[in-house]
Amino acid sequence: MRARSGSLAWIAVAWVWLSAAPLALADSNAVSVHLEWPRPLGSTCVPESVLEQDVEQALGRRVFTTRQAARMHIRATIEDGPSGVWVQLEARSVDGELLGTRELRAPQGQCAELRGGIGLVLTLLIEAVTAEQAPVELDIGLWAGSVIHVLPRAAFGAGPSLVLRFDESMQLRADAAYWLPVAIETARAIEAELHAVSLALRICPRVAGSGGAALSVHLCGGAQLGTLITMQTVPDGPAPQPRLLAQGLVELRGAWHTGGSSRLELSAGPLVSLTRTSIYSVRGDGERTLVYRVPTLGVILSLAFII
Repeated sequence: MRARSGSLAWIAVAWVWLSAAPLALADSNAVSVHLEWPRPLGSTCVPESVLEQDVEQALGRRVFTTRQAARMHIRATIEDGPSGVWVQLEARSVDGELLGTRELRAPQGQCAELRGGIGLVLTLLIEAVTAEQAPVELDIGLWAGSVIHVLPRAAFGAGPSLVLRFDESMQLRADAAYWLPVAIETARAIEAELHAVSLALRICPRVAGSGGAALSVHLCGGAQLGTLITMQTVPDGPAPQPRLLAQGLVELRGAWHTGGSSRLELSAGPLVSLTRTSIYSVRGDGERTLVYRVPTLGVILSLAFII
């Protein structure tokens, strides 16, 4: 059987998404920092931009960002006067927890000579916090949802969720579900019940909301694989017929963080059939009659509580 061009396009999109995931996951554990460097007027200390460039070159990645997006804040206190130069660096988490302090001194008018030492201290503070962080956290929860325009009418299902969090910037999700039976009756008076089970795998990078924010938004992409089981009731039909159900999905997922890792999540997005699953009724003489064919495009809606 020749694959449809639409299916091939979605498989290509999924491949690109999955190929990019390791790079995104590696970057998601990097600490983002906001540096406050209130240099006194007339001071010989180097500008903030110079220090940021030194640190990012040393670490080989982008580190500094806005205060709202940062997960670590470093504030400098600078005295540059007749008694000499004194610089204190204080690092805190977004929750205000003190992570470390360092002091550097230099003779009067020689703050520029501290450039290397300040850059080294900043680098060590950032690397120490990165090393202390747990790279992966596992959350569990329950979810319930509905698929529309996949089965003959809207179907409702529920099941467990497993979420691997790489910091708050990236998630890997696995959602299993049992879908409540949906009845169908054709124009030829064939009646059947459709049962389904599924497992959805998603990669979800964060697109809005910082790590400490009450609200966050992730854009998820992945696939849902399942089994569609047909049980013909009228006329008496063959044994239950299992069929493969494979769909690509993209969804926007918003989360309200209720405390700790607990959160309530709402999501919605399109489902695209990668296989046009068809169900037939087979008579005693071997003649087949089409009962139902899964549409190409559907929608999935879900509500999840994760702890």
